[in-house]
Formats: sequence, structure tokens, C-alpha cells
Amino acid sequence: GSDMEHRGQGRASTSKGGGSGSGGTASGEAEEPANNVSFWERNRAGRRRLLAEDRGSGGGILRKLMRRECIGCKPSASANAIRTMCVDVFPSKSCVASKLPDLHVRGFTPDGRHLVCFSLNLRRLLVHRYQREGKKGPEHGAKATFDQFFRPVFDLEVCGEGEQLCKSFSACVHGGRFLLVASSAKCSPARGGDRSPAYERVAIHVVDLEHGVKTDEVVFEKDFVWLTQNQGISIHENVLSVLSVRNQEIRLFHVSAIGRLVKLRTIGDFVNEDDEDVLASMGAGDPTPQTGPFSAIQQRLLGHLVTRAVTPRGWDQELIKEFLFKYRELRRLEMVRAQLLGGDHLLIRFEAKDRGGYDFAGAASGSRYHAVFCLETNSFCCVVKGDEEIARLYRHAADFFRAEQGDDLWHRMASTYMNDAWLRDTLERQRGRYQKIYGSEAELLKQVCSVLPLTPHAFSSSPYLDSRLYQFDERYISSSQGPRPVPEGAVKFLARGEGGVTRFRIDPGDDEDEQETHDYVLYAFHPSYPLVVSSICDSASHLPKCVKFFYR
Repeated sequence: GSDMEHRGQGRASTSKGGGSGSGGTASGEAEEPANNVSFWERNRAGRRRLLAEDRGSGGGILRKLMRRECIGCKPSASANAIRTMCVDVFPSKSCVASKLPDLHVRGFTPDGRHLVCFSLNLRRLLVHRYQREGKKGPEHGAKATFDQFFRPVFDLEVCGEGEQLCKSFSACVHGGRFLLVASSAKCSPARGGDRSPAYERVAIHVVDLEHGVKTDEVVFEKDFVWLTQNQGISIHENVLSVLSVRNQEIRLFHVSAIGRLVKLRTIGDFVNEDDEDVLASMGAGDPTPQTGPFSAIQQRLLGHLVTRAVTPRGWDQELIKEFLFKYRELRRLEMVRAQLLGGDHLLIRFEAKDRGGYDFAGAASGSRYHAVFCLETNSFCCVVKGDEEIARLYRHAADFFRAEQGDDLWHRMASTYMNDAWLRDTLERQRGRYQKIYGSEAELLKQVCSVLPLTPHAFSSSPYLDSRLYQFDERYISSSQGPRPVPEGAVKFLARGEGGVTRFRIDPGDDEDEQETHDYVLYAFHPSYPLVVSSICDSASHLPKCVKFFYR
């Protein structure tokens, strides 16, 4: 004990004392350990007070960084912790393009490495890369050029004369290595008993983004595929499904590692490989019927609706009456949209075509059915009529409907009705509001069900469009991609949980130019960086009128 006391006195005298001429050095050495000790004492004892400091002077990002270093995060939650930091790191500057680029901006790839654009004549694919990571951008409010933010990677001519690329169609496979784009030639309107309009030629092209070459294409002659916003295709892992509305067929392709499209099977008039032979043998001796037979997909749909009326005690008379009462409507059902749910199920939307044609936007819901088709058993698992049940399924299993794209962990942390209680509460508030306005919640159910089945890249995984982090006016900006009306003023982004503090604003218009009321704006949000590109397009010519950049 005396030895320890003697050592303590020695250390105390050493810290206090100092030889002649070394007092300055000793005092400097004494201050540094004192600061270190106070820092660690503050870190251990006053950690809660430190983490609860005011965010006003930039303490928010410091507190989150310290929480990440000292406390850490739960397993598989690192992406979520990084996304929350985007509340403090956001676009703080904006500038208008001094010269309009000769291109149409489509959007970023899910990994954020490339910006996909199309030439003004819609024949060439222009791929750019963001080049200002960690660099100081132009001053706020100044003019800038497109080349100051993006550098060209390659320029590829995809289609020839007489064809045009669909500027609202693009999808990535194989982790962003291959890009799918589509082109079409001369659409003729539906006439007489035609099911839908017909393109002379529809082609889906596969482009290698690493080498800038086209690896393969698949062509559909005299067919109609709904290309706008990728509504006619679906992707799961490396399997591509293409829905032909005119021929009522779903064609499945596998995208190989070298970018080739390998045909797997076709679901439509025939489902099994020997269906055509069996049908030909059964009808060999029969006279030609006045009306054609049901297709295989129609037969299985009607068969499922009939067999579900079978119970252990016999036939359910109510279900049989319902089937017979709606038989005329059921026989007119045709496939409108389809989505791959995993590798062995398809979610198909059926609609009864009337004189006005199909309702691709999903505004009308009177004759709309959603069905799940099993690819292994070639039969339907369930058929849902109306909007209420399918809306309930989407609210409680939204993550299973979303197609995988890019970094699965980063994309999975985006807020949905399934993983975010706040969105579910918002939906309940919207239900009450619609009930007061319209007297029922049919409009809300129609709004939820209009997006099903979902399409690839239908939603952006940018944290600045995450409803859990920011509050904004979804009439003008939304996580779902597509054209939006031009707002009259700037759209405010309010940080949630911070008293409604406005973090940043997005005003796509230029103060010097007056925008027409019918113009529309397209937004390209980077999936991870604080970068937004807006492009206002003319409603008549669909050419860009004003391009603006929002950055940090």
C-alpha cells in the first residue's frame, strides 16, 4: 500500500512539476491527457446527453456518426442507419443548364453508376456517369452545363430507320451489368374485333453497360406490348416475362451471363408442351365450331372458379350461382398486366374489354380480377375480385410485390406499407379523408390497386423519396417514376421527427421562363447521392425545355 501511494505521489509531482526551461513542455503535456480523459468520461457518462444535443448547429450528423461508432447498429441494419443520415446530408444547391442537352433523361441505374438517356430522335442510347463525387460544384443559382456533372460513357445506335426507342422504358438485370431497352415501329389503331392496337414491330434489346455493345434482341411482329413505364414486362432475378396483350401470351426468357435472351416457355393459348397435340387429336373428327375454343389460360381461370365451389359436403350453391351470373363477363376477361412473384408464380391482372378498350391505368375497377398462376402446376392458386382484398394483401405484404433491383439491402430499406408503421397510419388517415369526401373508401382502394401488378424500377430507392425520412407533396414528386405536373412553386422536403424543419426545396422551373400549364416534368433521383436532375418537357413536342440540377 505504501508502495502504491508513493507511486501515486510521484505521478502527481511529475504532472505538476517541471525542470527549469521545460515548464512550457510539461504544461502542454499535462493538457492533452486531461482533454482525452474528459472526452472519454463524457463519452461514457454523458453519452445520452451528448446524443440528445440540439441539431441546430449541425449536431444531427455528428450525433449519428458518434452513435454509429460507439453504439453500432443491429445486424443487417447498416443500410438503414446510413439512410437516416441523409436527413442531414441533402441537396443544398441548384443550377439551371445554360444549354439544353440534346437528349432525353430517363434515370439512374439501380446501382447509381450510370445515367440512362436517349437521343432526341429516339434511336441512340446515351449512357453517362456522374463525375462530381467529392468535388465542389457550381455556385448556387449559377448556370452550368450538362458536361460539368456527367461525362459520356458510350453512344450506341440501337434501332434503325422507321423505329423509335421508348423513352419511358428501361430495366437492368444481372446486378446492373445489362440494360434492357425497347423500340417499336408504327402503331396501327385497333379496328373491328381486334383486341388492341398493333405495332408493326416491337423489339427488346439487351445492352452491355460495361462494354457499350448490344448483345441480343427479341422481336415481336404485328404485336402489342405495353412499353410505357415498363408495364408490359416483369423481371425476377435474371428471368424476363413479356406480356403480349394482342396475342394474350406471356413469354418467359432467361438473360444469360453473356447477355443472350434464351426463351423458356410461353403461356397463353397453350400451357403445357403437349397441349397443342392433345387439342388437335380431340377435335380431329369434329366439325369446325362457330366460335373458337377457350385458350389454356382462360380454361384454367374458369376451371378454378368452378372447382372452388366444391366442398366436402358437395357443391356450394352460392358460388355456383355467382359463377353462372358472371359467366358472360368472365369469358371476356383478358390479360392486361403480369408480374413475376418469385421464380414460380405470376400475378396476372385480368380485365373485361369493352368498346373503349383496356383500362391500363386501372381507373375503372368494375370488371377487374387479380389471379396468381403457379408455373410449376400450371394452375391458378387464387383469384381475387375487386379492390378491397388485393389492397389488403398489398398493405400487409408490400415487400413481396416489389421487384428486386440493384443493392437488395439498400432497396429493401425503402419504406413500404409492410415495414413502416407510419405509412400504415397515413393510409388509415387517407381512408378517413376519402370517406368524408366521397362517402366511401372506393377511391382509396382504386388508388392502391392501380399500381398492381408492379413493374421493374417502378419505385426509386432514393432516401430523399423515403416517406419515413421526408415529408413532401406527392402530387408533384413521388417515389414512383413517371411524368408529373409542373408545380407552381418549390416543393418543400420536411424532415420527419424534427418539428417539420424544411431541409431543402426542389423547384424544377426557371424563373426567367414561364411554363405552360400542360407541360410536365421528369425527375431522376440518384439512389444514394444527394443529386437530382429535373427536366421540364413540352406537352406537344415532348422535347426538354428546362433542365435543372440539385446537388450538394
